[in-house]
Amino acid sequence: MDKHRCSGLVYRAGSFSPGKCMKEGKREYKDHWWCGIHYPPSIEEKRKKRSEKWEAEWEQEAKNRKAAKREQALKDKALQWMRTYHAGMVREWEEL
Repeated sequence: MDKHRCSGLVYRAGSFSPGKCMKEGKREYKDHWWCGIHYPPSIEEKRKKRSEKWEAEWEQEAKNRKAAKREQALKDKALQWMRTYHAGMVREWEEL
């Protein structure tokens, strides 16, 4: 069987332009041969997993910010109530 070279592009140390990967192409995809590292469906799967991970982290951070904002609003309301009905106590706290 003929050996095929991978169609993936890589940057070598000290080079500013990409060159072809030196590995043997083991899988064919859209009329090109690819090694295990540069095989396009594998790359897309890795990108999708990484994207899902980051989106989950960002969603959790957004929930945390929303909860902190809600908590701060409640504290502000409580402090306003204290200033209205127990002004002397609030002054003592603010002096600390």
